[in-house]
Order: sequence, then structure tokens, then C-alpha cells
Amino acid sequence: PSSTTCPACEAGKASSTTGVPSCTSCEPGTYSTTEGSTSCTSCEAGRYSSTISASSADVCLACEAGKAAAAGSSSCTSCIGSYSTAEGSASCTQCAAGRYS
Repeated sequence: PSSTTCPACEAGKASSTTGVPSCTSCEPGTYSTTEGSTSCTSCEAGRYSSTISASSADVCLACEAGKAAAAGSSSCTSCIGSYSTAEGSASCTQCAAGRYS
């Protein structure tokens, strides 16, 4: 049967191209809160999400101290040869010469 309407992408999915047969799920590290989205929003730096098709920023969890994440990350990275003292760090601070982590 032929379609007579073009339904909107559901929250958690997006489509930036015209004429597609389906919407694309938001990748881990991203989310889409509204129907009809043309793109997914990245979790902010210092936060991560492993959820596919996330429909809320609530899935973006803060990295624990000692780890960091760039915007749009699906996991946090351990600080090696560096450190982060706060939860939700976007990056690690390098250890000074003569020190290690």
C-alpha cells in the first residue's frame, strides 16, 4: 500500500535527509527530545550515555571523579598520567613532572 502522509520521526530518532523511508536512531552519547527532529543533540562534555534512541537528556550521566568525557561520548575515559578531582569533568589535568597518576 502507498503512503498518503509522512509521519514525524519519534523522539529518540532523527532524519536530516529528505525522502528517506525511516528515521535513524540517536547514537549513544546523543538524544532527541522532540518528534520531527532533524538531528540528535550531544550529551554535554563531562557526561555520557550508552543508550540508543534516547529521548531525554536525563540519560546523560556525569562521569565520576578520575574520569572525563568529551561532548557526545558513549562512555567516560579514565585519567591515565593525569587526574580529575570533580564529577562531570570534560577533560583530565596532566600530572606535573616528577608526579604520576
